[in-house]
Amino acid sequence: MVGGLPTRTVGGTNARRALTTAAIVAVVAFGATVAGTAVVGAQSDGPVLSVGDASVDPGETSAVAVTLDSAPKGVAGFDVNVSVADPSVATVTNVSLGEPFDSPGGSSGVTSDGSTAVLLVADLGESVQSDASDVTFATVTVRGEADGSTAIEATVDGVDNDDGGDVEPAVENGSVTVGDVQTSDETAGSTTTSGSGPGFTKIVALFALVAGSLIAKRRA
Repeated sequence: MVGGLPTRTVGGTNARRALTTAAIVAVVAFGATVAGTAVVGAQSDGPVLSVGDASVDPGETSAVAVTLDSAPKGVAGFDVNVSVADPSVATVTNVSLGEPFDSPGGSSGVTSDGSTAVLLVADLGESVQSDASDVTFATVTVRGEADGSTAIEATVDGVDNDDGGDVEPAVENGSVTVGDVQTSDETAGSTTTSGSGPGFTKIVALFALVAGSLIAKRRA
C-alpha cells in the first residue's frame, strides 16, 4: 500500500500538470483567435473616407484633403460634414470642393463658429465613374488658434453611387496639431470608426492574466 502511494501521487500530479498546461494553451490560443478577429473586424473591405492631418503654428493655416479611396460604382453625390473637435485649438476657415465636383450641383460652406465644413454635392457632371479611386471630395483649410491638438472628424450623412445605392464608407479621422505639442495616440492621430471589439493589447493582457493565474495554481 505504502509502496504504491508515490506512484498514485506522481500520476495525479502529472495529470494535473497536463490538464493545466492544456488549459493554458487553450486560453492563449483562444486569446490569439479573439484578438485576431478584433483586428480584422477593425479593418474595412469597402471604401474608406479619409481626412488628412495638419501641423501649424497659432495664426497659420494648412489645408487637409478629404478623400474617398475607391468608388466601385462611382459617386452620384454626398452629404458630409468635416469638423474640428475643439475649436479653441483650431478652426475651419475655408473649404473647396474637389475638382470632380467643382460644377453646378456642388455646394460647400463653413459654419459661423468655424467648427465645421459642410459639403452637399450632386455629381451632375458625372465626373466620378465606376472603379474610380482616390477621389478628392474637398480640401478643408484649418487655422491654428492655440497650442494643442485636436481631431478633425468627418460625419457621413450620405454617399450615393451611380446606381442609386447607398455607400457606407468607413471613416479615418485626421488631426491638427498647433504649436510645439507632444501628441499622443489618445489625443491625436488618425482613428478609424469602422469595426468593433476590444483592442488587441487589452485582449492579450486579459488572457495573460488568466494564464498566469493557472500557472500560479499549478505551482501551489
